[in-house]
Amino acid sequence: MTADRISELVAAGESETLEFKSTTGQRSDAAKSLCAMLNLHGGHVLFGVTPEGAVVGQQVSEDTIEKVSSEIQRIEPRTFPSIERVPVEGGNEVIVVVAPPGPAKPYLYKRVAYRRVGNTTLEMSAEEYNRVLFERMHAERRWENQPTAGWTVDNLDAAEIQKTVREAIRRGRLEDPGTREPAELLRGMKLLKDGVLLRAAAVLFGHTDQIEFDNLRRGRQ
Repeated sequence: MTADRISELVAAGESETLEFKSTTGQRSDAAKSLCAMLNLHGGHVLFGVTPEGAVVGQQVSEDTIEKVSSEIQRIEPRTFPSIERVPVEGGNEVIVVVAPPGPAKPYLYKRVAYRRVGNTTLEMSAEEYNRVLFERMHAERRWENQPTAGWTVDNLDAAEIQKTVREAIRRGRLEDPGTREPAELLRGMKLLKDGVLLRAAAVLFGHTDQIEFDNLRRGRQ
């Protein structure tokens, strides 16, 4: 993340996927918004930007980052958004917190689930919470989300994995992960869990002959 990129984000204004906080003193409200973003499409929280969109930054120390991180850790299930310090004019820094769409929805902050409506964070109703939970349980049981027995990252087309990630970054659908290591990229795409490839990874990136592919299809039935 650069100061120019922050300016681009700020110019678009707050939205479902972007929120400004003047200082890290507002980290509790920020954690609620991150929780809501995890329950939707993911997003960014920028500390050091006023509600009007002025990029003022703040003085940042390791203790500042630790306090932000500790607040985020109160979100359940545990999640690990990236936290970055970006220097801006005046000697201050903007803290950028980036949360991808959460794979384990619904998320709760201090045992309350939140949702994002426009640039507003609201508590999720019991009915909506149950619906999101049901959708997650259904998704976890889908064929493509099951482990692929006998496959490793070496069986996949590394160049195709990297190409897919580059295109997603170009289209603004993915933050640059800072690596092109296939296993890390697959982990970021939720196609590698606990060291085990999912069937979707084999179908998307696998080197397969027709017999191997037929075996995968039979496993779907």
